[in-house]
Amino acid sequence: MKIRWLGTNGFEFRHQQKSFLLDPYVTRRMDLICDPTKVARYICDTGAGFVPSTVGMEHGARSIGNKVFAHQQTSSPCPLPYAIGKNKQKHEDEMLPGTTRQASTQRVDSIIIGHSHWDHLADTPEIARRTGARVIGSATTINICRAMGVPENQLQMCVCGETIKSLEVTVEILPSLHKQPMLYPGSYNCIPEKIESIADFVEGGTFALLFDFGGFRVLNLGSANFIPEALDGLNCDCLLVGISGRADNFLSDLMRCIDTKLIIPTHFDYFDTPMEQAGERISIASFIREMRDVAPEVAITIPKPLEWFDLAGEKLCM
Repeated sequence: MKIRWLGTNGFEFRHQQKSFLLDPYVTRRMDLICDPTKVARYICDTGAGFVPSTVGMEHGARSIGNKVFAHQQTSSPCPLPYAIGKNKQKHEDEMLPGTTRQASTQRVDSIIIGHSHWDHLADTPEIARRTGARVIGSATTINICRAMGVPENQLQMCVCGETIKSLEVTVEILPSLHKQPMLYPGSYNCIPEKIESIADFVEGGTFALLFDFGGFRVLNLGSANFIPEALDGLNCDCLLVGISGRADNFLSDLMRCIDTKLIIPTHFDYFDTPMEQAGERISIASFIREMRDVAPEVAITIPKPLEWFDLAGEKLCM
């Protein structure tokens, strides 16, 4: 079981020659919903250069400045794909000296979304369009994907209490909470008329996700909050946990509820810096000290953007 961190709460899992994405967000810009060049670079390496997404432009897609606009509802089975902002190339990030572009294979089998904020969901429609991946998420997630042109046969809505099963992985959908205070609350019970800024990516409810990769159990809390009754007594091999904006007692209360061998912090980086300069918006040193106080027996791995490792923390050469 191999994983790599994609920044924020994004991860790619490789298991039995399959690729699963969790909350993939690599655009990392506040003024543009999705930058397909970054999706191509970090997720969907085509191996033949990049051609910007222009599908639907001839059917009335529009862009104003550097914003991305979804289409109004039409009589077609699903709304047309979004357009790309005119100034998309203006802020293209520079690679740091000595770094290389690290992209996965073009194949992505499934994408699962923990909640619908832009830094969890905004790149998913482009990834799904390029790879044909199935998108699994809440009603809000699915309706945003419909508004952004993801075909209906690639969408799978899930609800709390449901278990998603396949031959390679099982995912239990557990109820959870977003940290408070929260930007952009709300939900979409039908297809939104437009998605024109990150503010249109409303939360839509938050899941805790329990993955079972052939007996290796990985729990993800993508935001620093939880429902104790939903997790009480839960055992997992690895906990991927968002630590941004956590309450003072968040980690101590969480460790009383669950039993894990390994913890990997997420959502400690900046939202709007290049992937290679993800940075440390939330102190990792403070997180480590707190974990040593509340659960000294739990191993800690600090992920680096795009670096493959196994879930014992060993770096892998891929």
